[in-house]
Amino acid sequence: MSKVRELVGLLREGARGGVAPNLSEYPLSGLPPLPSDYVETIVEMGSGFYFDDKLSVLQPRVVCQEIRQNQDDLERIHESEGVYFRDGKLVHHWEISPGDDYVRFSDLICWALENSGKKIFWDSSGNPDHWQVIATDCSVSWVRHEVPFSEYLYGIISRELFCPVFTRPSWPRGTVSGLELHGIVR
Repeated sequence: MSKVRELVGLLREGARGGVAPNLSEYPLSGLPPLPSDYVETIVEMGSGFYFDDKLSVLQPRVVCQEIRQNQDDLERIHESEGVYFRDGKLVHHWEISPGDDYVRFSDLICWALENSGKKIFWDSSGNPDHWQVIATDCSVSWVRHEVPFSEYLYGIISRELFCPVFTRPSWPRGTVSGLELHGIVR
């Protein structure tokens, strides 16, 4: 079974009132390339979605509309074009050492938001189907996961993947509850 199918199955288990895909009128054309597993998940679910009263996975049009704003916000917060990080934490310029990870804000595309302000981005360097996941609180916690969208989201929900930014004793619980679809933005 593909990871997208596993993810969609896990998400549908928590849907309020069921989920009926309906993207026949949803304009995916005209958008920049996005990872195919993300697009497939959105098409299967029928929209972007919100679950566990915690995490919102954005629909493609919102992802694309907000790219520059998210990048500008990070540049203002950090007063730089990017950040170095190690072991899940921001590394200040005087602490940088070989092997520290670096991400340029202009390469980040936000695809999910958590209700306390944490965000999940793609590092959009290269082919969209090889974009890596960056999870952050937009301040001092930064971590890169070298997996695609579907593996990351399935992994944190099922607790098969530990993400120091999101994984806590109380969340995720290994299942999804209260999944709701976002309204369609045209």
